[in-house]
Amino acid sequence: RRVMAKRPYLELYDLQADPLEMNNLAGEPEMKGIQSELQAKLLDWMESTDDPVLNGAITSNFQNDAIETLRRLP
Repeated sequence: RRVMAKRPYLELYDLQADPLEMNNLAGEPEMKGIQSELQAKLLDWMESTDDPVLNGAITSNFQNDAIETLRRLP
């Protein structure tokens, strides 16, 4: 059930204390510094690699083919 549930936008785990990632620490006051640092590093990396996610949704080939098929007239 946990795998199929909608995931939170931010996740932060202590992998030594919680290797199964059951306790999301994102948003906890004592994690604010670490969370801010990691968020900044991720955003810097995404910008430096021109990550397409920053420009909006990414579609799959399956989705593109399905839309193209729907638009074709019989």
